Amino acid sequence: MAGAIAAAGKKGHVVCGLELAGRSATYAWKREHHAEDMEFTTLFPDKVAEQVSSWLVFRGVKRYFQEHPADVLFVPSYWPAYVFAATLAARSCGLRVVIMAESHYATGRNSGMLVFAKRALVRLYGSAMVGGSAQRSFFRYLGMPPTHI
Repeated sequence: MAGAIAAAGKKGHVVCGLELAGRSATYAWKREHHAEDMEFTTLFPDKVAEQVSSWLVFRGVKRYFQEHPADVLFVPSYWPAYVFAATLAARSCGLRVVIMAESHYATGRNSGMLVFAKRALVRLYGSAMVGGSAQRSFFRYLGMPPTHI
């Protein structure tokens, strides 16, 4: 994280951390520290992320970006629903949204209506930050322009 903050700073950008909740039911990690030069906000510090309704996430993220104008939001996926709600809220405030993903052909069901839905979701993102060539190929398959990956 420190490297990303330093690289952004050299280009005149400011990185702010936005965390949905204080805990996760899925992941047991604990935040160890904050970079001193980075603003960090937890929208729902006393809640578990997976238990916050999508509507509450949408409203919280929208309010945050109305009070703290930004240009870009990076999200870790297009799902679960609370990430999708944050994406829609950011888009409604005019932000570009970058999806960071490790998805590829072998990580899930990728046929029929599910692919149709994933292609529709991918259109919400201005670009994708992916982990490798398999992920790049998959996002191209979903309709992301190669120059945006």
